Amino acid sequence: IHLSGNFEMGRPTEAQIESLALLCGGICNTYALSPYIAIQGHCDYLATACPGTYLYRMLPTIRGKADFYMQNGW
Repeated sequence: IHLSGNFEMGRPTEAQIESLALLCGGICNTYALSPYIAIQGHCDYLATACPGTYLYRMLPTIRGKADFYMQNGW
């Protein structure tokens, strides 16, 4: 999933975080995945700066929000 922006230089917006978490929650729910395992950054698999320092630091929040959306039927 791609978010537009350079997250080495700036932070994602609240709207980007919420929509990403909602989308991830839906995907995890559909495929019976744990967001705590399934939601990763590209840099976890390849030598790259993606998703950027600011977005990468928010992955625990995104995972928690995705789990919330899964548990509440979004």
